[in-house]
Amino acid sequence: MNGRWIFSTIAACSVMVSLVAAEEPVADLGIDSNVLPVTVEGVTDLEGELFRDGRILMGAQPSEEALADLAQLGVKVIVSMRTPSEMENREKVSFDEAAVVSELGMAYESIPLGGKDYPYTPEAVDRLEEILLANTGPVYLHCAMGGRGAYVWLAYLVLRHGYGLDEAMARGEAMMIKPHVMGRLLGRQTELVFAD
Repeated sequence: MNGRWIFSTIAACSVMVSLVAAEEPVADLGIDSNVLPVTVEGVTDLEGELFRDGRILMGAQPSEEALADLAQLGVKVIVSMRTPSEMENREKVSFDEAAVVSELGMAYESIPLGGKDYPYTPEAVDRLEEILLANTGPVYLHCAMGGRGAYVWLAYLVLRHGYGLDEAMARGEAMMIKPHVMGRLLGRQTELVFAD
């Protein structure tokens, strides 16, 4: 093979990759892939732990006080993954979260997940990507305890940033995603793999 042909082919491929990348922007996450997510302190009245992975923070349903603390930490967007019925139930959430978030100068977004009306689908990942592309500051993902937010975040890393399943799950295990319960019940190590 001719060296000029190989160089031309590589150059053409580089241009094609650049064109594809230009068509599909990817949000800057501020992640160092060599550093796992960390626990964040300084947020009061938040059940469970608060985690940071780059500019993304994840945790449980925030109280009004926790939202004020998140605003002080520089969070610009609150993303709830709770369903409308959860958010409207004043026994579960005693205040209007969207109104409080707005009063604190942050944006409020919703990606409801759970039950037959709000199934787990790739569209949830698409919606997260839209939010991250439109907002370059810190973002807080939450549901009741943080699991839904963490799973959508991990799926986003796989689908949009090229993380392998093992890499994404290692990040999840550093947060709130625990090793597969079925493996514990079976007494065997289990592995997450693509079926196709």
